[in-house]
Amino acid sequence: MVSTVGEELIACNLDGNGRMVLMILQDKTSDLFWAPKCERLAILKGDAFKEQDLTISILHLPNGEIETSIQLISSGWDEDLSAEGVQMSDALDALSYGSISWSPDGRYLAFAGIIEGPSSDLYIYDTRTRKVKRLTSGPNQAYGLAWSPDGKWIVHMEVISFTGWWVETVWAAASDGST
Repeated sequence: MVSTVGEELIACNLDGNGRMVLMILQDKTSDLFWAPKCERLAILKGDAFKEQDLTISILHLPNGEIETSIQLISSGWDEDLSAEGVQMSDALDALSYGSISWSPDGRYLAFAGIIEGPSSDLYIYDTRTRKVKRLTSGPNQAYGLAWSPDGKWIVHMEVISFTGWWVETVWAAASDGST
């Protein structure tokens, strides 16, 4: 079981024994995403409206070691925005609403990030290879991720604007990046 107590992220057995402090949460923590089948916890930390201050840290349990940290907003992304005409608030909104989801088997973490280009795109982290792969690109924002039950597809919305929720299309991306 994982929970927060004050600024501490705590793990313990279901019976309450084996209590361990995993980390001190100095930044605002938006969400915790638990993948029990692979004993990992994804922690979305930071504030999307403080540029380049949003990361996903993946902890391996029960030892609490940080496996990786993924910066969700690349440096220079705001320069890309003005060149491409993307609204800064829409790109940030796509991340601040927490578009993160573990695959049914716990191997993959799908997430939206502004890592390559000015809009939020769909990415996947593979816990076996420990690599991040970009699955989509485009001028609009990837948002609202959901896995198919067999883990082969990630469905997401393509949002043009979060003002009035203007959804352009709903897409399905193959988790292996093929389609």
